[in-house]
Amino acid sequence: ARGYDISGIRARQVTGEDIRHFDCVLAMTRTHLVELRWLAPRDLADRPQLLMTYAPPIGVLDIADPFGGTADDYERAIRMIEAAARGLVTYLASDLRKAI
Repeated sequence: ARGYDISGIRARQVTGEDIRHFDCVLAMTRTHLVELRWLAPRDLADRPQLLMTYAPPIGVLDIADPFGGTADDYERAIRMIEAAARGLVTYLASDLRKAI
């Protein structure tokens, strides 16, 4: 693992302006997706997407928050996140190639 310093990063609420500013707005659960789409400016309501949309189909759409869970809960979450991230990178690379 790389030694990234994240000590200066602080959590904050997502705003409609964030959704306007960022091209890729991802939700870990369908509940979060609904909330993000509700916050989004009307013309960008479809911008937020579910992260697991980019994962191979495994019949699971929500990534459960492992906080307070077991090591297995954390492992399950990271496997799902990594699978979705690989799919997202593939999608973005394909989209970039089309734009060039």
